[in-house]
Amino acid sequence: MNVKTRRMLGYWAQTMSLYVFCLAILWMEVWVGHTATSQAFVLSAFIGCGQILVLLLIIFNRQIGIRLASIATLQGTHAISATVMAYACVGPVRGGTLQLLLVALVFCSFTLKRSTSRRLAAFAIVLLGATSGWLFITDPTRHPLDEEIFYFVLASSMLVAVSFLTEQFDYLRRRLEAEKVVLGDALAQIQILATRDELTRLPNRRHLNQVLSDQVADLKQAASPMCVVLVDIDFFKRVNDQYGHATGDRVLQAFATHLESFMRATDVVGRWGGEEFLILLRQTDEVSATSFLQRMQAQPLVFTPPAPGSARTITFSAGLASVRSGEIITDAIDRADKAMFQAKAAGRNTFAVFGGAPA
Repeated sequence: MNVKTRRMLGYWAQTMSLYVFCLAILWMEVWVGHTATSQAFVLSAFIGCGQILVLLLIIFNRQIGIRLASIATLQGTHAISATVMAYACVGPVRGGTLQLLLVALVFCSFTLKRSTSRRLAAFAIVLLGATSGWLFITDPTRHPLDEEIFYFVLASSMLVAVSFLTEQFDYLRRRLEAEKVVLGDALAQIQILATRDELTRLPNRRHLNQVLSDQVADLKQAASPMCVVLVDIDFFKRVNDQYGHATGDRVLQAFATHLESFMRATDVVGRWGGEEFLILLRQTDEVSATSFLQRMQAQPLVFTPPAPGSARTITFSAGLASVRSGEIITDAIDRADKAMFQAKAAGRNTFAVFGGAPA
């Protein structure tokens, strides 16, 4: 059962409690002789059957394919009809029943559009006017014209006022809902900006640090091997100097996509800074990580610059280090960084394992 259905059931329960209170007053009127028993039975049956029908429609709205707004309209129509019936049959307190028209209209404003609430108010005014006219014609002694006109004008003016207020409430509610959606989108965008590199759309360094710490904590319990790799694009400054920073940005984007194509579902790759990228290889020992880097080097990125010129191969230098049991992740990253500089010193377009010779 979704939130809207549960909310509708809450409205139904509140409405039902109000009906019970009003029916108690109705039968008190019967007891003191102001209302006929037959009329009270008819009104009680009308209210009871209507409320049972509304309850069933709310509970099984999905199965029968009826919208909750349609149920709310039906419930409002039923409440207005029951109130006008009560106005016609109760005794001296009948003027007080007209307040229930306002309550019914306010309840409808929580779920209905402004146009529907307006139509319900018009329905209540027309029904009350017809009932008042019928009461005067059939029993002018008990329902004198001036009294009926007074009740009708009073109720109609209040219905118009409440209808206007519910329209304003509906406008504010829809505005808040729209602003909530905008705020949700803005928060989602802020979350993306806080965790993703704007250029490559990979996790940024701040988010990587958190992810890496979480992964290491998990793997400590699992006692599973793990390696970190630092990757640096070779001679990236030459790309910027020769083609401009816009082309350099496109190289970074293409290289990020190229790296992602080698990742498994368990791996993590992000932009560490500048032209450096960090890769976390879960459930991977140094032998498997070495094979992974060999596959990457065997399939380098070929980039065609937008300016006239031939395509060029984008190579990289990388450093590999395994994560030792019980250490913090930054220690493994420091070792991978040293191995990467070792690979650069060996001439680039290669990788080195910390503590070993460049490949």
